[in-house]
Parts: sequence; structure tokens; C-alpha cells
Amino acid sequence: MTDVTRDNYEEVLSELKKCIPEATFVTIDFEFTGLVSQRCPDISLFDSPEDRYNILRQSCTEFGIVQFGLTLFKYCNAERNYSCKTYNVYIFPRSYKHLSRQVLFDSSACEFLMKYDFDINRCFYGGISHLNENELQSVLVDNTKNPSEIVLNNVKEDFMVRKLSQIRSWSKSALEGETLEVDCFSSGMRSVLRYRVISDLDNVVSIDYEISSGDTELLLKIVTPSEKLALRTSKEHRDKRELQDAKGCMEIFKLLKIYKKPLIGHNIYFDLLFLYQKFFKNLPYSYYDFKREIHEIFPVIFDTKHIINNIKVEVRNDTSLVGFFRSSSLKMLYDEVSSQKIMQIMYQPGINPNFDLTTGIHEHCAGFDSFITGAVFIRLAHFYAARHFHTTSLKPFHFNDYIRELDKFCNCINLIRCSVTHVSLIGEDPSSIRPDWLVVTSRDNREINELHVAHVLSAFGSVDVRKRSPVSCLVAVPSVGISAGLLVAMQGHKRYVVRRYSPRFNVNLNKILPILELSIPFVFVGILYTCRRSIGKLFEKG
Repeated sequence: MTDVTRDNYEEVLSELKKCIPEATFVTIDFEFTGLVSQRCPDISLFDSPEDRYNILRQSCTEFGIVQFGLTLFKYCNAERNYSCKTYNVYIFPRSYKHLSRQVLFDSSACEFLMKYDFDINRCFYGGISHLNENELQSVLVDNTKNPSEIVLNNVKEDFMVRKLSQIRSWSKSALEGETLEVDCFSSGMRSVLRYRVISDLDNVVSIDYEISSGDTELLLKIVTPSEKLALRTSKEHRDKRELQDAKGCMEIFKLLKIYKKPLIGHNIYFDLLFLYQKFFKNLPYSYYDFKREIHEIFPVIFDTKHIINNIKVEVRNDTSLVGFFRSSSLKMLYDEVSSQKIMQIMYQPGINPNFDLTTGIHEHCAGFDSFITGAVFIRLAHFYAARHFHTTSLKPFHFNDYIRELDKFCNCINLIRCSVTHVSLIGEDPSSIRPDWLVVTSRDNREINELHVAHVLSAFGSVDVRKRSPVSCLVAVPSVGISAGLLVAMQGHKRYVVRRYSPRFNVNLNKILPILELSIPFVFVGILYTCRRSIGKLFEKG
């Protein structure tokens, strides 16, 4: 496994340019500074896929990536094995020109990283920067601004003329190598004065490029015309180098985008959102635009969390697998698919990492996690494909065979604790398989406390509670079993009444009453008019 920092990034990028086109598929994993912002609503079983996207989109703009794991898997047909190249990339967004990003650190996320010995110093000192297209465009526009186009007011123009006159007088008598420091009183004025001096005087250059953008001093030096030309060429080269350093991981994303290799991740929804926001462009406001664009970038995506969740359902009645696939957490799943029960299936392909698996590499190192994600995918795919063949007809599987066997899981991305189990990047999202919401009402019509309701109902399982009115709450439950058990257990509860929620009969009286109040006079007038006509007709008949 290759640790990637600023020191070896150019070398690694050159290697990736050769290896990504040859890869059969790629896997990714990220470590973040946080997941869900406190400024956003908590994720819950009430969320629709669109709700969940809007919550996480905001979080992606506030938190950052500190480590990017990338593994390239290449299948060798002759040897029936996958060779792997794993990269563990340290990331830190550095300031560039006017651009300085703010990154929020969640204390619980930091504690999680520290628990697994994450090297935060290596991240800060050696982390590779990144830009997305919006940030890059902002920087390029700023770079092309011509100071000569800036219009100064009379006071500033007078100041500029006086300073230029002083500098011209100095340049005529100063010797080669002499310097002059000029206070311009603002960074904007410094930029304009620098441009005018360098344009007007052949023997003067600015040597203050290392000064921060907020400083106001302009440092000038007397040089020969040939030295000035060499310095200008050197500056152009330095500017290009600084821009490449600022783009950083954006270049890796471009390679992935160009070659569109099948992309594999475990519980990959967060990874896709951060990948898009940090390395591509700002996440769109529309959830449906995001789905369309991420599918255009990566036409084939598999989420091993979604795959295992579905396999567990399909094999739950298989007595030979009792006690197997107990967990869908990545490391436990890797241990299970590496066990004898799975490995004894005929024609298992080999997996050859480029690092020693026995060296005690820690879980939640992004590079290691990206590797075991790919290993889990291969083992699950082989297990799933082999179930459709009799032992006597079993044959070696190529990667495309795995893709065909797992086609129904393709582009289905797992969602944790949501109204649906996953989103589909192609077409409509699936319907919810969660049970209907429940409604909890106070028996004595007193104001209800949703925290107390959540505490009472937590004895029956993990539920989410949302205030509906002063005397009632809605409850979302994850499974039919929990819902049924809760309804039975809460019968006769001294404080709360629990029943199924029927949205179609849920009339909001606060909205209806004003309409009724406005319509009553018209209804009354209509009744009087109808009665008057009826009485008139009676008199006519008489």
C-alpha cells in the first residue's frame, strides 16, 4: 500500500495515469472530519430520499475529507486472479490565491479517527489539496483580472501618480540589486501599483510574491532587462506549479471520470456526495440532478452494503448458512467472506494485494478499507453467482459474469435509517417497505413531550418520534415486527394511546377553519335566496 502525500504525489499521479486505464474496477473509501452537521435536521426514518440528500448536501459543504483510499483491481485471465494497487492518500485543502476553505471538525469524528491511530499531523503537513470546478473557475477568473482595468477615484489616483514618480526617480539613480519598500495602504492598491511599475520600468521588478495577499507592502528591486525576463518566466512557471498543487486530488477524479471504470464502495452514499462536492463541482440543489450527473460520471456503481443486505434476505432459510452473514459492517464482512465456508467454493479467484496483510494495518485506514471493499465484492459476487450453478456445472467466472449476476444490485445505493432502504441512480427510487407510521396521543389531552414518548417507546426498538400537534406525536418504526409489538404492548397504557396513522384522514383543522369561516356568509346568503324563491313559487301557485 502506498501512502500518498505532497512529497510523492506527482510520482503517484504519473503511475495512476498508466494503471487506471488498465484496471478492471476501482474501489474507494474516505475518512471525514464529520458526517451530519448540527445545523441540519437529524437523519431519521421519516426522511424521503430527497430529504436525506438535502440534509447531507449541506453537511458536505461544511465537513472535509482527511483520507482517500483508492484500490485498482486488475484481472489476469491466465492466472485467474486479481492484482491490486492500493493508495492511501492524505488530504488537506490548502489556501490558494484568494481561496481559503473553512473545514468543520466534529469532535466525535476526530475521536473516531484517533481511536484508529489516524496521523493528523501527516494530514495537516503532508495532505494533498483539492479544488472542484466551481473553485477552479473562481481562481482562474481572479488570475485573469487585469489591474490596468481597475478604475481609481481621484484621491487614489493622485496617490498612485505620486508613488510612481518617486519610484521612477529612485530607479534612475539606484544601483543594480538595490531594493525599495513601498507601503500601498491596501492590498488592492499594491496590486495596481505593481502592475504599473513593472509595465513602465524595464529595470524594476517586484520581489514580494511570497508576501500574503492581505499585506500592503510592495518590495521592488533593480535588475537588468534580461534578468527581468528570466524572473517573469520563472514566475509563470511557479504560478503553473502552484495551480497544479492546488488542484491536487481533482486530477485523480478526472482520471476516474475519463475511464469510467466500475466503481465499488461500502455504504457508498456519503463517499459519492463528498467525491462530487470536493473533486467535481458544488452539489446541485436538485436531488434528481445529482442522481443523473453521478450516473453519467460513473455508469456502473456497486454498494457492497446493499448487496449483503439483500443476500442476507435471500439466504435466511438456508440451513447451511445459519449464523453466517451476521453483520454488514465492512471488517466483519471481510472476515466472513475470507472464511473457509466461502473460500471452499470452487474456482475462487485469487486476490493479490501490493502490501502485507499481516503487518497490522488498522481498520478505518482509508486505503486498507478500499482494498477489503474490493475483496468483499469479489467474494460476494462469486458466492452469489455460484448459487445459480450446480457443483458439476460450476466454472471460473470473469468479472463481466459477476456484473451480469449482480445486475439487479447495480446503481442501488444503500441508505441508513431512511424511509427507503436504498436509492436507485437510474429511474425511480423504490417504494418504502417500512410499516405505516404510528400516532401517539395523550390520554388526558395534556401537552405531549416527544422526548418522553421516545424514551417510553425505545423499550420496543429503535424508533423516531416527531411532534404532530400539542397533544400528539408521529412515530416511524423500522420493521413490521416492532410496529406490531408496540401496538400490542401499549394497549391500556395509562398515559398514551397508540394507533396506526391514516394520512388520508388527517385533516389539518388550522388550515380548514379559516376557509370555512370565509364561506359561511356565502352559504347563508345562498340558503336565504333558495328559501325566498321556494316561498315565492308557493304564493304563485296559491
